[in-house]
This record gives sequence, C-alpha cells and structure tokens, in this order.
Amino acid sequence: MRTHLLVLTLIGIPNCSIPAQPVIPDGSTRLVQHAMGETFVPEDPQRVVVLDTSALDAVVALGSTPVGTLIYGTLPAYLGESITEIDIVGDINQPNLEAIIRLDPDLILGTRVNVAALYRQLDQIAPTIL
Repeated sequence: MRTHLLVLTLIGIPNCSIPAQPVIPDGSTRLVQHAMGETFVPEDPQRVVVLDTSALDAVVALGSTPVGTLIYGTLPAYLGESITEIDIVGDINQPNLEAIIRLDPDLILGTRVNVAALYRQLDQIAPTIL
C-alpha cells in the first residue's frame, strides 16, 4: 500500500508542478484580447466567417469578403455586390457549425451576445474573436 502511494505521489508531483506553457502557433500571428479572453489570430486571414451583422459591415468596409456569415432576416442591401459571394452558415439564433467547418475558416468573428455559448466549439474550428 505504501509503495503504491509513493509511486502515485512521485508521478503526480512532477505533473502538478510544471505549469502549462501557452501554445504559440507558428507563422505570422497576433495576440488579440477580446470579450472571451485572448486568441492568436493570423495577421492576414484569408477565409473569415463573420457571425454578426455589425462585424460583417466592418469586414466589408475594410475591403474583405468573408466566406460565410449568419443571416438575420436578409443581409443589408447597402453592402452591395460583395455580399452575393458569402455563404450563409445559419441564422443569428442558430449557427450551423457543420457549415462553418465546411468553409475551413482561418478566423471567426462575432459578438458575445449572439454566440458566446458556442465559443469553445467555434474556437476549435478556427481562432475566434468575440
């Protein structure tokens, strides 16, 4: 019994005393602080999924065309032709995680109000900023 306890103690002590090291991805990334914590994001994301209309406005205004977005009624007409190429990945109340996965995003943007409950799942798909 004492031997078992000693072995368990010796195995457990090193595992408990070594703090976890943060994972820093290779390549050009930037650490971004947001409502859900901190996330490393690519400096030049090419495949962005946007899960909020206000974020969609900002992304399009910056000259980028997201690969996917949620819909709330209809997409704003003032965004023009750029939105015709965007895949719909669910509605504002029910994002479709499978549709998001199929788009293979390298960044997901949204707001905590709409998708906070899905943050962990979204962050497993791609770096996620809420």
